[in-house]
Amino acid sequence: MRRTAPGSLTTILDLYGAGGSRSLVADSISGILDQRLARKACSDCAVREPMREEEAAALGITSRRKGVHAKGCAACRKTGFRGSVAVAGLLTITPAVRRAIESEGGLAELKAAAGEEAQGVRRALAALVLDGVVSPAEARRIVDPKSPYPPDTA
Repeated sequence: MRRTAPGSLTTILDLYGAGGSRSLVADSISGILDQRLARKACSDCAVREPMREEEAAALGITSRRKGVHAKGCAACRKTGFRGSVAVAGLLTITPAVRRAIESEGGLAELKAAAGEEAQGVRRALAALVLDGVVSPAEARRIVDPKSPYPPDTA
């Protein structure tokens, strides 16, 4: 089943709404692959700069680290982006998550049961930011669509 949802835990809630019983959902799935596509910073015009505190916090990066910001150049047609990279996180349905599904838990209960497992895309994006592949603003756009900061643009 392919569904578009803001995250792997929300996908579980969507399955209930699609008419699936909670016990059937709990017994039927073993994992959920959460995927996003991120725009890569242009390697020709990217420069390393300290991340804003909000950007680092959105990605779970605690120390003051540097990320890339691409100003735009002829190679990227003044966009600051060139190419894209797939970002994925796998939520394995553990016994704790299975119990939360069966006990009619909502999103808060599912998050508590999944713990760090539910942060797969966020962790993958943080690694790409620290490696200088994706800008912090682009990563934040993906993990926090309501972010007040627009993605890097020239």
